Amino acid sequence: MRSVIVTGAAQGLGRAHALALAEAGARLVLNDLDAAALTAMTETVFADAMRAPGTGFDAMAPENVSPLVVWLAGADSGDVTGRVFEVSGGAISVADGWQHGETRDAGRRWHPDELGPVVRELLSRAPAPAAVYGA
Repeated sequence: MRSVIVTGAAQGLGRAHALALAEAGARLVLNDLDAAALTAMTETVFADAMRAPGTGFDAMAPENVSPLVVWLAGADSGDVTGRVFEVSGGAISVADGWQHGETRDAGRRWHPDELGPVVRELLSRAPAPAAVYGA
């Protein structure tokens, strides 16, 4: 089984497809790759931060992401699914996102006017979100 690598915006859609395929008896290996690299989309916005150094290792070179993409597409990664990998320069990590937190259940449809205090309480008990690239 080969991996399907998606970006953050497509992750929810990919997970929905994985669930639908599982109901049909098929398996979709789904991983998300969040990379810090110079691209056409980032070269203007983060031009100073992502500028290649005069000498040495270019941590923002998009080629730094390629080894993980190759590994994820290979046979050795067939059992790796539902993970979010972050790549930045020579650093790689497995993100610990999309964890379920505490729940409040009204047992009925919520009214918008009563959600403020409930959501505020849940947020006060939730861990602080991790910083994202560029933050």
